[in-house]
Amino acid sequence: MKKSILVLSMSCLLVLAGCGGSGRTMVLNKPTERHMAKSYNLVEGDSTVDCDVSVKKLFEQEINKGLADAHMAKGQDLKIEYRFIQFNEGSRLARYASRGIGDTGEGEMTVEVIFKDKDNKELNKLHVGGKVSSGFLGGSFDNAVELSAQQVVKYVVANFKSVA
Repeated sequence: MKKSILVLSMSCLLVLAGCGGSGRTMVLNKPTERHMAKSYNLVEGDSTVDCDVSVKKLFEQEINKGLADAHMAKGQDLKIEYRFIQFNEGSRLARYASRGIGDTGEGEMTVEVIFKDKDNKELNKLHVGGKVSSGFLGGSFDNAVELSAQQVVKYVVANFKSVA
């Protein structure tokens, strides 16, 4: 009996510890031609909002890790230029205090991502975003950053990655 209560309690804590976050992708233009790439070059553009250096670093790390896992090398086939166009880290304390009820303390970001070929010709443009609204300990904004980066990786793999 005590063991089942302990297991139930631990399960509930694990569920509550998760962050209430979401990611989204908005494609701004459809490419006119198919461009396949075996390699990529991730470049930071001129952001229109202030953003902590650690956030940019985490965003790049997550994209690099995801594309490496997808067997894409660093190189020049596809230029991925990103810039932060909306950034509000929100308040982790407010998210914690509200216990996920409503959008108090919610944090959100939007990143514009432009894909270019070797000749710097724009192939496609999209906005990716992440949001954190709750979590047992207020939810970490890192979750929003990771979700945004994962959206970029998914898009690159689905639309640009060379199969050979």
